[in-house]
Amino acid sequence: MPVIVVICDPKSELCYWQVVDFQKLTLHKKGWTLNVPSKNQFVAECADDLRRISERLQKKDLLELALRDWIGWSFHHRMRLVSEFALPEDYMYLWTLGNVNDKYVMFDYVLSNERIGFEQEKVARLCEAATLNHRMFQFRRFLLAFVSESQQLLATIPQPEPIDGIVVEFVPLLFDIETLSLRTCLQTRFLFTRRRDIRAIMLI
Repeated sequence: MPVIVVICDPKSELCYWQVVDFQKLTLHKKGWTLNVPSKNQFVAECADDLRRISERLQKKDLLELALRDWIGWSFHHRMRLVSEFALPEDYMYLWTLGNVNDKYVMFDYVLSNERIGFEQEKVARLCEAATLNHRMFQFRRFLLAFVSESQQLLATIPQPEPIDGIVVEFVPLLFDIETLSLRTCLQTRFLFTRRRDIRAIMLI
């Protein structure tokens, strides 16, 4: 749901507004600040702008559309996403499943929170779901996207724990909600795999 901040100047009896988006926030160790432009006066003429903001799709809906597009481009449009109706009956908890060159890839994402960054408990639950899917269906690759509108929060992505038999890839993605675009931040992208040995590769 869109959030609007309105501040009032008692002396001038004027009010100003700003939509709360990650891209407009400046993050600090103990919170964040938001710049409210003086041109954004809370007057009748701003009704159309506020209406457009209120009619936006939910961020989750926009993000999942952008993720599907990102997956297509990242795999050179060779990845076929499995329909929800075609997912295996006991497929556990993950957002979707793809197939490229007759090999399955499990997909999910974590969206950052402006207060705590990425929820480590959710990351652990998703990795556990990938482990269960591997045991049941022998799926051998899991791609987990860490999505944020803040470059700062993408630097907090944890190091993935290797999982026996699965290639685990944590991919940081910068989300621009205005253009519905996702950009990979390769400088913090990690790929870990573990079979009988452990190998770690940092992609730069």
